[in-house]
Amino acid sequence: GRIRYESPAALRILGYTAEERVNHRMLEDVHPDDQERIRAIYRALLSRPGHIATQEARLRHRGGHWLEVECIAENLFADPKIRGMLVNVRDITLRKQQESRAEYLSRHDTLTSLPNRQTFLQHLGEALDAASAEGERLALLLVDLDRFKAINETYGPRCGDILLQEVARRLRRMVGEWKNPLVRMSAQTRGVNMEALKLLMFSEAFLGRYMARRCGRIEQMPT
Repeated sequence: GRIRYESPAALRILGYTAEERVNHRMLEDVHPDDQERIRAIYRALLSRPGHIATQEARLRHRGGHWLEVECIAENLFADPKIRGMLVNVRDITLRKQQESRAEYLSRHDTLTSLPNRQTFLQHLGEALDAASAEGERLALLLVDLDRFKAINETYGPRCGDILLQEVARRLRRMVGEWKNPLVRMSAQTRGVNMEALKLLMFSEAFLGRYMARRCGRIEQMPT
């Protein structure tokens, strides 16, 4: 369908004047990944006069970036004054960003930005199920920070936080090569979930030397 009229609010939301949008195809500015879904909803609504459908989608702003919007469409083809589809669009980009941030914080440690215990347990359960179904082996590596309590008590919590962040950074860099998740389990413990261990073929001695070389000794870490 084509746009016959658009209110001046379009300039505030999408950056276009109302005149620029007249005769514009409705789906042209919808994100490609959303077009088929919105088209299906529109077609279903066409067969139901007077009905309303609410859906979220991404619309292209005149500046080229995408906005998250809520669209409330009402079939008013039976109304002689309208004879078309009335669509109200509300910008919900900020709300979606806040929801995404809240979801991230619920699954990650705020100090190190590593996935937290909840995320770890979920991934571990999925990995155990997959390993059992495929007949593969699964290994879990726990890395403990020695004398961390003493560091906290001697140099203060801020120094302890910096230490945790640096350890997390080094471990993340190391396991990134293996594409395995690194998780903060508590203030003193890290968990590395290594799936399909048979592909790594690391002996315990080799793994110990590798971690010592890549992570360095705690005493040598910058404060």
